[in-house]
Amino acid sequence: MGAKIAMSDADKTPLQKLEAICEEIQERWDKDMRSGKLLLALAGHIPRYRQDVTDVRDALASSQEWQPIETAPKDGTPILLGWQGKHFDASKGHFENGCWGWLTEKMAFRAYDTQPTHWMSLPSSPSPKAEG
Repeated sequence: MGAKIAMSDADKTPLQKLEAICEEIQERWDKDMRSGKLLLALAGHIPRYRQDVTDVRDALASSQEWQPIETAPKDGTPILLGWQGKHFDASKGHFENGCWGWLTEKMAFRAYDTQPTHWMSLPSSPSPKAEG
């Protein structure tokens, strides 16, 4: 197993923060289950976990607002990218090969001519309507 590279909380996305919380709970579970102190150990950390989850929820809520492009994920995650021309324009895209772009109809990456200045997370897909 490879060594984990620690990231500061400021560098983590909300999802990465939530994954770290889950990993810590799993590690405590594994450790304390063997010692029989599981409930006592977890109970002592519940207020901090609750605050961590609240912080993640708040970060996710704020991610539905335009953010400076410098804070955008550069791991290939599809996001909504925006830039100012005559009007503010936006398009779904991602970061690849050192630049911002989108996938063409033939699934080829194409870089934007104008560099985006802002980004936001893509909204959730709509729920399918129940057939009645």
